[in-house]
Amino acid sequence: MQLRRVQVLFTLVGVAEAAILPFLPIVLQDRGLSAAEIGVVLAVAAVAGFVATPLWGHAADGRLGAARALVVASVAAAVAVVPLVLAHRLLALTAVVVLVTAARSAMASLSDAIALEHLGDDRAQYGRVRLWLSVGWAISACVWGIVLQTGSLTWMPWIYAACVLIVAVAAQAVGGARTVHEPSVAGARRAMVVALAPFLLSLLLLFAAFNATFSFISLRIRDLGGGLFVVGAATALQAIAEAPVMRITPRLNRVLGHRALYVVGSFFFIVAFVAWAFLDSPLAIALVKLVAGVGFALVYVGSVLLVDDLVPPALRGTGQGLAKAVSFGLSPILGSLAGGAIYDYAGPRALFLACAGAALVAAASVFAIAARARATRIVPT
Repeated sequence: MQLRRVQVLFTLVGVAEAAILPFLPIVLQDRGLSAAEIGVVLAVAAVAGFVATPLWGHAADGRLGAARALVVASVAAAVAVVPLVLAHRLLALTAVVVLVTAARSAMASLSDAIALEHLGDDRAQYGRVRLWLSVGWAISACVWGIVLQTGSLTWMPWIYAACVLIVAVAAQAVGGARTVHEPSVAGARRAMVVALAPFLLSLLLLFAAFNATFSFISLRIRDLGGGLFVVGAATALQAIAEAPVMRITPRLNRVLGHRALYVVGSFFFIVAFVAWAFLDSPLAIALVKLVAGVGFALVYVGSVLLVDDLVPPALRGTGQGLAKAVSFGLSPILGSLAGGAIYDYAGPRALFLACAGAALVAAASVFAIAARARATRIVPT
């Protein structure tokens, strides 16, 4: 019953994230910002996410626990997004997006920590929990696209606020009594960072490419004549592809291992990025999201399990927070700034090909830096 509540929580997180992430660049564009300015806003917000995510993880490893930390973060995100209704100038929009990002940045890592806590020794089944976030995203992205296209884009902040408040209620229901781990040994945090650092570099490169394409594929679809429904459907297609792949990751993991999941997923990203460089049909671009979805599922599950190999249970929230801070905090800074500049001055084809090259380097590097993840896992004595 408790694991079912965790699956419901993941579904609701997907519903909330789908209400803001695909449409935020379009909101900024409608407020008069250029692609380069959108890149700057998203990059500055990503700095806030990079700083806030491990802090939320530290709070989760302390007295709050992951579930209660998620409650606080969700309520904070609901409050922070409301001023987006009134913000129109660059500085005001930047401030609002920064506050929202700082609050919502840890939702994924805190949810992951909750899932891994409940799975215990059966953590290889993580993909079968994470798939519910993709299911929630897939269904709601289409719904929100239709709602915003037939209604008004100004509804987005209110929809997102309502969604994250529901996430807070679900996280409170999951919470219960917090599992207390043995304290980590002296110097364990420093040793954990040292062990994680090489893999974090690969995550930085791969997710910089992913975030650059994610941020600007919506603009590309719209520039080619696609509406908000196509934008929402594109993100839904990615999530639709993610769910069944995540369901079979326990079996794939037994055969291939964590590292291979990550590397194979990276190559699916490369295929998608190259395809986007040469397609000029909104529908075709949206369909390629299926390929990107397979890649994301494999990369995400592989990275979560690799990180969990490298951290002690008492520092699980911090470890996952660091990984998410790099993947969805630091990487978007690089991806948004470089992506916006390349999109504006060299065009979308140059952007997507550059992202494919970055993903190739990230995939190649992981062979050297993650081969012995389980053997080097830090375990408290």
